[in-house]
Formats: sequence, structure tokens, C-alpha cells
Amino acid sequence: MFFICIYLHVGRGIYYGSYMYMHTWMIGTLILFLVM
Repeated sequence: MFFICIYLHVGRGIYYGSYMYMHTWMIGTLILFLVM
């Protein structure tokens, strides 16, 4: 369930183009590695 929420969150970020902002992208990547 937790991982499904993470995938939905990542998909939403890609859909809305959040990856265009470098600061947001770096924080998201850091959180992703911390979760793993």
C-alpha cells in the first residue's frame, strides 16, 4: 500500500511537470532513496 502511494505521487509529479524544478527534483530523489 505504501509503495502504491509512492508510485502515484511520482506519477503525479511527472504528469504535472514538477521535474522541471531542480530543487523539487533533488528533494524528491533524496526522499525516494531514504524510503528504499
